[in-house]
Amino acid sequence: MRSPAWTGSQASPILFLAQIAFIVAFGVLLDTFVVRTLLVPAAAIDMGWFTWWPVRPNRRGTSSQREAVVR
Repeated sequence: MRSPAWTGSQASPILFLAQIAFIVAFGVLLDTFVVRTLLVPAAAIDMGWFTWWPVRPNRRGTSSQREAVVR
C-alpha cells in the first residue's frame, strides 16, 4: 500500500499542468475578446493616419493619400 504523501506527489504534476492549461486558455480568450476587438481598433483610431505608416511618398515628400485625408 502506498503512502498518502507518495500519491500526493504523483498528482502534483497533473495539477501544475492543469494550472498552466488554464492560464494559456485564459490568455487566448483575453487576446481574442479584449485585445483584438477593443484595443486594436481603439489604437488604430488614436494613431489615425499613422496606422498605415509604410506609405510610398510622392515627389514632394508627402503622401498623396494623406493630402486627400487632410483636405
